[in-house]
Order: sequence, then structure tokens, then C-alpha cells
Amino acid sequence: MLRASKEELGGDRRIPQSSLAIHMPKNAEEALCQPAAEKIPGKVQSQEKKDNFAHRAAVRKALAKDKEWQETLSAILPLLKTQDMEIAYLVPWCELGTPPKEGVYELITYQQKPGGPALWGRAFKAAIDAHVSKNYAKLIGVFHTEYGSLNTVHVLWWHENPDSRAAGRHLAHEDARVVAAVRESVQFLESQRNVLLVPAPFSPLK
Repeated sequence: MLRASKEELGGDRRIPQSSLAIHMPKNAEEALCQPAAEKIPGKVQSQEKKDNFAHRAAVRKALAKDKEWQETLSAILPLLKTQDMEIAYLVPWCELGTPPKEGVYELITYQQKPGGPALWGRAFKAAIDAHVSKNYAKLIGVFHTEYGSLNTVHVLWWHENPDSRAAGRHLAHEDARVVAAVRESVQFLESQRNVLLVPAPFSPLK
């Protein structure tokens, strides 16, 4: 298996990002009163930034001793169906973006072929840059997994609304530069999944 060098992966600049996916009823308050057969499964995505692995460990240790958090967790657990967690880092060629205003988010998860950025990193970046050049969406961040499902890349985009996304994608697919870049990158792709996300009322991305 090919492996990227420390410099290619960003060296000590890597900042762990904890990504948490929780499956639970869409409306937790109503679900408490609904018969089990009527509960509608939903999904919550949470991204948390940590300075390093020691910081992550310290936060988890503190939460284990936090009475208020334990009470909150106890209320959530009966509603929890499954939980998936992974640790990823912001790739060195991308900076965290800021949404210009309220909107919706598209989280695209790419499962790349084994080999890491040393194998597919350049082609992947070219494909992302080509989409950015069309200016139909705002790139928030590109993250590569360190723990969890390896060779996975998460790309988070901001859109004004789902219709603007659809219109922008249509224009991008007619652009020769985008098509060429995607054609080059897709040879390293095993699977892709797109999810449209609406920020929760308490989300910093609201």
C-alpha cells in the first residue's frame, strides 16, 4: 500500500476532527410519546474540532465527570439507534470556510481506493478546485479520515438552497474543465454518498 509522507499529509499541522453520526427519531419530543412502530428514524451529523488527540482525551474525561452532561446523555440514549464515530483532519490544502449567510449544507463522502493522498490526492484536489471555480457553492472544508473507515474523504459545501445547488451542478456538468477533472479523479473512486443537511437551531453553522 502506498502511503503519503508526513509533509504530504500536513505533518504536525493536522488537526483532529471528530465526526459523529447519530441515528435517532426526527422529532425527539414527539417520539417520546409515540408508539415504537410510528417512530420515524432520522440522522444527526456532528463535527467537533479538537486541537490534538490529548485535547480530545481530556474533553472526554471531563465529560465523564460532568453531572449535567451525564443527565443529558441519559435522556438521549433511549432515542439512540446507532452511533458511528471517526477521526479526520482538515487536508493541508484547504482552509475552513465560513458560510456567507443561512443556507443548507451538502456533505459528500468519497470512499477512495487504498493508497491514500499519495495515490489520489492530486487528482482529487483538482476536481474540487474545478468545482470551486464555478462559484455555485461555498467550500467549507475537506477532511480525510485518520481513524474509522480509511481512505475516506468528507467534503462539506454550503448552498443558498437546494434549488441553487441543482442549478449550479447542472452548469458544472456542462463545463469541460470540471468534466475533465472529475474524469481523472473518478478512477480512484470506489463509492460516493451525498447528504443534504439542514443546520439545527443551535448549530454554529446556522
